[in-house]
Amino acid sequence: METGKLTIKRVVQFNGKLAKFYILLDGNKLYKFKMGEEKTFDLPAGKHEFIAKQGWYKSLPVTLNINPQEPKQIEFGMTIGGSLKYMIIVIFVIVIYFVANYLGRHYNNDLITFSSYGYLLLVILIDAIFFKDQSAIYQLLFKRKKQFYLKETNAS
Repeated sequence: METGKLTIKRVVQFNGKLAKFYILLDGNKLYKFKMGEEKTFDLPAGKHEFIAKQGWYKSLPVTLNINPQEPKQIEFGMTIGGSLKYMIIVIFVIVIYFVANYLGRHYNNDLITFSSYGYLLLVILIDAIFFKDQSAIYQLLFKRKKQFYLKETNAS
């Protein structure tokens, strides 16, 4: 039985730094990748389907024809980007939430405590309005199969 070489690389990204991701080969776990890890496999020649998976999130499938004479390479990573502007807004609003919550409890004022929940709602609205399909909430709820990308790259 002929085999071909496939190199799989998990790119280094800020998001998902501690998580371990699996690559599924034809629906079965092939290997668990750490951040920045690259590994070469000898796979049976022929067509194979690959999916990147972590928890209930996964990439769209990629089908490759493994050929003994032609080594292949794929890479994968997360599609949700960490926008610095967005992180600053979220951190600012969360700080305001905790300060308002503390002041509401300290001064025994239910109105201030109640309004602190409005700041959390503000984070959700900012996320939904300004970031639309890149919104963290939208991504988590509706794009479970698009959390990761998996693509063929040029073999080096």
